Amino acid sequence: MKKIELVQQMANLPHEIIIEILTRLPAKSLLKFRCVCKSWRTLTYDPTFTKMHFARTLGSHDVSILATTVNHFYKEFEMIEVDDEENEILSGLGFRKYSKTHIYCVDGSSGFEVQFKIKDPFVESYYYEDLEIVGSCNGIVCLVKSNDVCLLNPYTREYKIVNFEHQFNFNLEHTYGLGYDPTSSDDFKLVHFDCSPESISQVSVYSLNDASCVNVSNVPYQILELKESGVVFLNGALHWIARRTSEGCEILISFNIEEKIIREFSRPVGVNEFAFMSVGLLGGELCLLCKTYDTDIDIWVLKNYSLSDSWVKLFTIGETVMISVKNSWPTSVGYNEPNPRPLCFCKNGEVLLRDSDRIVVYDPKDKTSRDLKVHFISHCSRMAIMIHFASLVPLNSGTYVETVVGVEEEEPDMNPALECFLGHPSRRYCFHWGLGDFVSLLNLYKLTLPHESAQSSIKVHVVLSQVSV
Repeated sequence: MKKIELVQQMANLPHEIIIEILTRLPAKSLLKFRCVCKSWRTLTYDPTFTKMHFARTLGSHDVSILATTVNHFYKEFEMIEVDDEENEILSGLGFRKYSKTHIYCVDGSSGFEVQFKIKDPFVESYYYEDLEIVGSCNGIVCLVKSNDVCLLNPYTREYKIVNFEHQFNFNLEHTYGLGYDPTSSDDFKLVHFDCSPESISQVSVYSLNDASCVNVSNVPYQILELKESGVVFLNGALHWIARRTSEGCEILISFNIEEKIIREFSRPVGVNEFAFMSVGLLGGELCLLCKTYDTDIDIWVLKNYSLSDSWVKLFTIGETVMISVKNSWPTSVGYNEPNPRPLCFCKNGEVLLRDSDRIVVYDPKDKTSRDLKVHFISHCSRMAIMIHFASLVPLNSGTYVETVVGVEEEEPDMNPALECFLGHPSRRYCFHWGLGDFVSLLNLYKLTLPHESAQSSIKVHVVLSQVSV
């Protein structure tokens, strides 16, 4: 009875009060409230409501971490041969390597537990086509795999495959960034830097609303790898760490989405010109992580965005705290280990950083660090990490990615020593293996023997290694 009375009281509240209440709730709660009544469902799809809700999400600093993990597995396929009369002959069975990617959402407001796990929106593919997160902006994530682009809202699970009219050749060695242009019909823009060997980059801007492309200009910058240096969308511009054509020192640049203008930021005072840097966002302010070999790590924040030299040192991290720094040494293009990268502030003042293949929580007060233990994604060498803020922004595609419920049983991986044999069943190889591998090979060899009518044959020579019993 009390629940019915409460619902009636809520129904009598002014519409403005209901909006004030609902826009302060987490996105995951609002998704459940869509089942309460039609008016609330309609309200949560309203563009004005979703913008107000996202603005308050940013203000509350309720951050999520998106992480992708890649697992490789093998699938059996039939090997067909064609004889002289063009008749197809089943010659045996083979195995092909595939990759399976999952996207994890880790909720920062619940002790950094995995909130949900969703499947890769793209179809499973060969192992060299790994999924990449190239940007997160206004609650939407941009994913790239091979020549395909996908927009995804991880919380609503809605996704949209973007098909470009012209030939769109994505190369994951190139640099991308996802931005938002409110002046162009609320359009998301994908910025692409295509760098030549001479460190001259062709800048292209892709509209994800109408799948069009505009080539902007050539700029004398080479953007560094995003996994190490990071990318930040702030104040209508994308920010990267780059190098000039004329010199090898690292600098911070930005690209304004609306004006299509490059801006170069001054280096913080006292930072060595040979320092290696990564960019992040801490407390809504642009930040730099600067590191020179055999020194500690300095974290700087830009206090006045309009003044590119208004850098203030936030704190210093001892080099012994970060594993990737402690065990690294400089090379001609950086350190042999990936640079640490700032991710976000926690509500208690601690800082999250990406350190090699770990997520590290650093306490500036105690000057201590600890690994963030996240089930399924900790210590994964094929892991991409990006900070994300939840939203209800619709993509109006009507397509939704599947959620993985519970622990999904992964496809068993095969002994790597067998991969070359399975990939080329008609070639001749000599292997040095142990007894267990030899038995596995014999079992697989039986599966891949050609049909009697096949023209070719498989020749395998195995040399057994010494086995301790």
